[in-house]
Amino acid sequence: MWAGCPAKRMKIDFEVNGKVISADVAPDLSLLDFLRDRLALTGAKRGCLAGECGACTVLVDSVPALSCHTRMGEMQHRRVLTIEGLAPGAQCLHPVQQAFIDMQAVQCGF
Repeated sequence: MWAGCPAKRMKIDFEVNGKVISADVAPDLSLLDFLRDRLALTGAKRGCLAGECGACTVLVDSVPALSCHTRMGEMQHRRVLTIEGLAPGAQCLHPVQQAFIDMQAVQCGF
């Protein structure tokens, strides 16, 4: 019995929060799922998953990108910055992170 084609995978090398990452991934895997499930970076939130709410926004090569719509197949040699990567060190917060706390903001900052 024919079982179908094996899942297509590719090796991706890219940078997340200043750290070089090498991963074997399905090219259609979302950046959001990779960040949350494989790297445990949960600052980008699963909101609408339709690209409407912005809760999943990260910077890709310094440009805001909806990680729920960004596919891993597009990430070769790219630079990703998440909210976790903004802080200059483990003991202090970036002003954006502190503002979320001070203003009791939720997911996308409203």
